[in-house]
Amino acid sequence: MAPNGHSTVGASTCERWWNCPGSCALCAKLPPADTTRYAAEGTAAHWLCEHVLTNKIAYNAQWDATYMIGEPIEGDDMQFTVTEEMADAVNLYVDTILEDIKRIGCTLRGSLEVEGKDSWQHWDKKTQERPYQNWVNIEKGFELKDVDTEARGTNDASIYRPGETLIVYDFKYGQGIAVEAQENKQMLYYAIGAAGDNLMKFKSIELVIIQPRAQHPQGPVRRWITTPEYVAQFKKELRKHIAETRNPNAITKTGKWCRFCNAKMICPAMRDKSYEVAKIDFAQAPEKNILKTPDQLSKEELKLFLDNADLLENYIAQVKAYAFKVLDNGGNIDGYKLVRSGKAHRKWNGTDEDVAPMLEMELGLTHDDLYTSSLKTPAQVEKLFKGAAKKSAIEVVSVYSFKPEGELKLVREDDLREKQLPSAITDFQNVNTLESLGI
Repeated sequence: MAPNGHSTVGASTCERWWNCPGSCALCAKLPPADTTRYAAEGTAAHWLCEHVLTNKIAYNAQWDATYMIGEPIEGDDMQFTVTEEMADAVNLYVDTILEDIKRIGCTLRGSLEVEGKDSWQHWDKKTQERPYQNWVNIEKGFELKDVDTEARGTNDASIYRPGETLIVYDFKYGQGIAVEAQENKQMLYYAIGAAGDNLMKFKSIELVIIQPRAQHPQGPVRRWITTPEYVAQFKKELRKHIAETRNPNAITKTGKWCRFCNAKMICPAMRDKSYEVAKIDFAQAPEKNILKTPDQLSKEELKLFLDNADLLENYIAQVKAYAFKVLDNGGNIDGYKLVRSGKAHRKWNGTDEDVAPMLEMELGLTHDDLYTSSLKTPAQVEKLFKGAAKKSAIEVVSVYSFKPEGELKLVREDDLREKQLPSAITDFQNVNTLESLGI
């Protein structure tokens, strides 16, 4: 854990208060937000990362997260079960770090080389490549007192070789938003903490995002290499931006950083943005606010809506969630109430093992009558094999499987994925191809 608990200007929220310094004062007016199950699951996955990596580094453990599949695990007081997906994600994180340890020489051999000794030559290769624990930090808290008394955080992991390279890692278990490594403020903040007083002694600093469940053109592991000078300059700017959060007249500003801000429902910038985009005057009766239909929007208005769609959709969802909480806690909102949904489905009042035998006996049903099954996915079948047998399995599976094209999605122009032709043009090209073949 980070020293002295949570910070209002910590690394995880850096992108938000860096761009919207007034958000800190707004958030301080509200009670802490409830932990979502998604966030709690991420906490549980982080614990598993720490558990496996620590045992690999400290005890040379030969097992990995796969051996934890099916085991109970806790995150933020919520219970989870380690799934194959979680185990695969954790193994990717751990394996990435272990491979980097060998690559940069953060090893027992490297430790002796730095001291100018060659006694490592007497060791076998496996021993030479063992991680050097003194150069590996796992879930290590830090304080940046030379930046600000509230500047602190905890790194997921970092490794280094003195005088050469520092690598800082951040594990993201979320699958909703793919996080970029390049110029990532949270990661630069972590790099300052990981480097400590030795920042300018490194030749390069590498920031690594490991996010196994979010699709990204560069894959689940994304890296950005920068210089100590760049990080040092960021440190100077960090000091100024933290100071600005304490300005009583600090501005509020909407942007992608609003997504996880707790203060959206009381934010003046968000209110103004809602009015600007939708032309809604919240002071007048709802029936007097007439929205244009999509086909009535100009191209400029259409772009304005698209630029802010995610922001406003998330804002509306949080306002509704906040209103629900007010009513559920006994508060009142004129014109609104809570009701029970009528779309609940019946459930068995016992476990499958308890109910199924009774249904078989009393209704004369068989096991096949009561249970359904389906063929595993190609990926699941491949995972049944290990080593050399897996290569053969992949070849066989490829004969009986295919990967369909993904659905078309509307994204911003700066998205790294390849631009697709409109469906009408693609269909026309397909027709021409068929005609040329005489079909």
